[in-house]
Amino acid sequence: MCGCASASASPLEQYCYEEREGQKVGHFSWILEATEPVRLRSIDDRQEHINLFTGDWESRSWRLIDQKKNTDLQVERREEQLVFAGTWQGQALSKTQAIDQAPWYQALSVALRRLVASDAGTLEFWMVRPDTLEVRRLRAQPQSLETIELDDVRHSARRIRITAVGVPTWLWHGDYWLRATDGVFLRYSGRSGPPGSPLRQIELIGEECLPARL
Repeated sequence: MCGCASASASPLEQYCYEEREGQKVGHFSWILEATEPVRLRSIDDRQEHINLFTGDWESRSWRLIDQKKNTDLQVERREEQLVFAGTWQGQALSKTQAIDQAPWYQALSVALRRLVASDAGTLEFWMVRPDTLEVRRLRAQPQSLETIELDDVRHSARRIRITAVGVPTWLWHGDYWLRATDGVFLRYSGRSGPPGSPLRQIELIGEECLPARL
């Protein structure tokens, strides 16, 4: 389970998640803080992800800190560019990546809330892959309402399928489940790569769970 530490700002929401990939099992804390702009911190025993948002959950900036891999990198959106600056795996990195007017959603756990409503349509957006820094255009499509069970509690949840534009769905897709009543992220399931790659699963396991700060 996650350790404990004091938050640096008043939390609007905070949850603890369990992540499984192959034989690996870990936990991370998800803390939405009442800063200006609103900040989301996702923390496990290796990494901290810090997202700042616009009012509709588009990412303004994303910072990745991984001391074990000597990484402290920040990405900012400047009009139709993503600007990378910092250290990536021990090497200085400074580059720009052109995108278009589509939104940049680095934190799908909150960005997908806009698709929970029954009349929501398909959405295309940009995202930076955290392990490779590849910038990809993705597509989110709401699916049916489903009932899922977490810790013996049943929830009505909207399943949202994520695919990569230009990549066949059978080759890769991931599914998110967000609670129908308030959009809280409940579960994710998807391969970490092409068919044959380990299945990655994330599930909400509790609230008010903060790990030791990196």
